[in-house]
Amino acid sequence: MSARPSDPFDLLQQVPLREPDPARLEADAARARAEFLDAGAQQKRGWCWPAFLRGWRLRFAIPLGTGLVAGIVMGIWLALPGAGPDVGSDVRPDGQRLADESPASPGNRLGARSGPGTEAGSAEVSARYSFDGFELLLREPPRQLVLSLAQDGQDLPFSTYVAEDGVEFRVLDAFIQPRAGQDPLLLVQSDYGGFTNWNAYEMSPGAITLSGRLSLLIHDAASREDLIARLAGPEIAP
Repeated sequence: MSARPSDPFDLLQQVPLREPDPARLEADAARARAEFLDAGAQQKRGWCWPAFLRGWRLRFAIPLGTGLVAGIVMGIWLALPGAGPDVGSDVRPDGQRLADESPASPGNRLGARSGPGTEAGSAEVSARYSFDGFELLLREPPRQLVLSLAQDGQDLPFSTYVAEDGVEFRVLDAFIQPRAGQDPLLLVQSDYGGFTNWNAYEMSPGAITLSGRLSLLIHDAASREDLIARLAGPEIAP
């Protein structure tokens, strides 16, 4: 009986080794040479996809990357002031939202001037509010509350509210404030669902337009005197 070797690795010496196959070695060398030359040619042509993105991974990487970039761009765009969907910037009777300086589409914005094609003119007058030298008329066409100024034989719609079921609208006060060198202001205080609010409208010939800047300044005035004092401040200089 032969003695067992003291080191098991000595048994490796008894394992016959295969001679290298020259043809396989040549094929491996040729393949490695071709891959090396191809990689160099791609670098000369310019940027190429990283190795881990080649093949089937590229089919998933492109749409995922495009979606990620689009999401980031959309988030930045929505965060910009004035961007995003137009949800309305009107001054509601609670004074929270403010309309543009320019007239808006009737029936969609608070303080919008009624334009041609609306049903305001054909609707019956549901309420009359008499003030110094003029009246404010309230009409209620479908889903709207339309205020108009009745003065000197003219009936001029100037403000359209979105009607809400079960919410009461009332005009509390109104007066016309002249201004030196500028069009006079029509100042209207209303109550809409328990929220009291002042709005300022600029009266030009044939049109009455909501002034968002002035309405924001006076919307929570406690009285006519308080309102007039705010209008006299330096912050409303044109």
